[in-house]
Amino acid sequence: MDFPRKNVYGKVIMYNLILCTLMVPISALVIPITQLNSRMGLLDNYFGLIFPYIALNIPYAVTILQGFMKGVPKELEEAAGLDGCNIVQLYTRIVMPMLKPGIVVVAIWTFLTCWNEFFLALCTMTKATTKTLPLIAQQYKGVYNSQPGILFAILIIITIPMVIFLLCCTETVCKRYDCGGGERLMRHLEFQRNSA
Repeated sequence: MDFPRKNVYGKVIMYNLILCTLMVPISALVIPITQLNSRMGLLDNYFGLIFPYIALNIPYAVTILQGFMKGVPKELEEAAGLDGCNIVQLYTRIVMPMLKPGIVVVAIWTFLTCWNEFFLALCTMTKATTKTLPLIAQQYKGVYNSQPGILFAILIIITIPMVIFLLCCTETVCKRYDCGGGERLMRHLEFQRNSA
């Protein structure tokens, strides 16, 4: 059914290549990404950061979600297949609800790494109107010009969205762990009986 269980040709090589991309530091990619953004006209454009952020976070997401997909019991999939679920219903009603904690973990990690990223944003965003919040905070700390009051106010402003996002996501993860696969299967079976 899913990638970890199917015998796909070259899946181990693909997975190992994805794992190898996790070992490449972002500092090694800043100059090529900046040159690419310059050629494509994406300097001082938010898409010049969005596209690299997506590409750099895909290996982490694949690694985490593959581990969560291995944890989905095969018996649940077989029971849903016996009850007449097609592949779309299997994913939407059985597999996806069980993957929600993994998706939330990936969302938290992606949000935090993109929100706090400094080096690529420093090389990509040069105008004052397009700078990200960590770059703005850096302007208020220097050797000859230091304004700690403004700097601490900006750091608090930077922290507030992260705290709100983490509180919302933590509640979702806790709710998902309270509801186990057996209860989900019973709800699915009851839904199938009622719809028949």
